[in-house]
Amino acid sequence: MMMMMMMTMMMMMIIQEEEEEEEEEEEEEEEEEEEEEEEEEEEEEEEEEKKKKKKKKKMKKSILIPI
Repeated sequence: MMMMMMMTMMMMMIIQEEEEEEEEEEEEEEEEEEEEEEEEEEEEEEEEEKKKKKKKKKMKKSILIPI
């Protein structure tokens, strides 16, 4: 009887450990995804900034052309 209880306890502990590991892995994956999204957003912002600068340059050039 005691052996059965011990085995059951061991199995429960092992299962719990596995579940915790899975949760940790999922959390890590989520963090990685969030980081990737942030990087993409930053890249988009940089591109927008570049476009704005180009537009400004164009406007300056057009102003400089004598009539």
